[in-house]
This record gives sequence, structure tokens and C-alpha cells, in this order.
Amino acid sequence: MRILITGDSWSQGEWDGLNVDYRVTHKGIEQYLLDDGYDVVNVGQGGYNNVESFNAIKGEFDHLIFFWSDPLRQATWEELNSKNPLQVIEEHTDYYMEQLDSFPSVTLIGGCAKIKYYNYVPNIKYVIPSMSELIVPEFEDTPYMTSHEWEDIWKNIKNPSTQWKQEILDINDQTDKKYKLWQERKDYFWPDGYHPNRQGIRIVYDHLLSLWSMS
Repeated sequence: MRILITGDSWSQGEWDGLNVDYRVTHKGIEQYLLDDGYDVVNVGQGGYNNVESFNAIKGEFDHLIFFWSDPLRQATWEELNSKNPLQVIEEHTDYYMEQLDSFPSVTLIGGCAKIKYYNYVPNIKYVIPSMSELIVPEFEDTPYMTSHEWEDIWKNIKNPSTQWKQEILDINDQTDKKYKLWQERKDYFWPDGYHPNRQGIRIVYDHLLSLWSMS
């Protein structure tokens, strides 16, 4: 079986935040699959949003693993200037869930943002809603977070509504909880404090195999 992996930096594995060149020190899910004898190609890349991750899907493969990122990372100035942030998240999620539904065999994994369905519920058999929640079960993840890609946009929005501003404040507050978890749980999110390490990813991988074994 040939497996194609795509996604943002969470699809790349463990990152060495202590090193000046900020490099991947363990390939995570990809490496564990290779160790188990799977044929794997990873087309993901650090910094990708969901649009870029989807557009990177190329070639022939039997199974797709898609690491879901924060939908706001792909938002445009036009969208954020005319719609509330949560509406943008909902619309982007609906659209790309429908696109992912076009592939016959998919595993969907929530990385920096938890997977949440809105108006469109895909027929995807294998879903890990949140890596953070799976690794630390007492944590409650959210389907969004702050990122420099859209922060630069919203700071230039003129005359945002009260609801718009409140949604941004809520997103920032919830993101602070993610950062707190990733910084404090060094057993699973160290050395860089923003991505799971190989121990945390191993928990996700073992769960992934258990999902596949039930089919």
C-alpha cells in the first residue's frame, strides 16, 4: 500500500527548537510507517495552510493522510474584511471537507487545530480529531488558533464589528491555552514547544494503527 502524507509542520514530525536552523529531528508518522514497511511519500511542508496541503496532493497512492491546520491561515483580506472569523472558519472547513471526501481512502488528523464539522460531514472513515487531545486527554482543543499569516491581515481591518473583535479575543485566549500545554508538557512537546515530539507522535501512530485494524 502506498501512502501519501500532506499537511503543515505537524505532518513533518518532531522539530528541534533548540537548534539554530530549526530542523526536523524525527519524521514522526512518516518514519513510523517506514519502520513498519509501508511505502510512504510525504509532500507536506512547514507553513502550509489547508489549501496548500490539498494542492500538494499529486501522483498515485492508495491512502491519503491529511494533517488538518487552522482554517484561518488560508483566509484572505477580502474574507476577513467582510465576514466574522468564525464564519470564515466554517466556510473553509465545509469546502475542504467536501474536497477530501472525493478520495476513496483517507485518514484525517487534527494537528495545530482540532477537526470540527459544520454543515458538511464527510464520509471519512479514519479521523483523529486532535493530536493534542489524544496525547493529553484532559486537554480541550479548538478548531482554530492564531498565526502570523492572518494576524497581519486582521490588524489592518477597518471598523470591525463588536462581534468580530470578540471572536478574535476568544481565539487568542484559546490559543494561549494551546501554547501553555505545548510549553509545559515537555514530555510530549519538547524540544521546540510547538509540535509533538516522537513520544507524543508515537501515541498518535499507535492509535492510527488501531483505527486501521478495525476496518
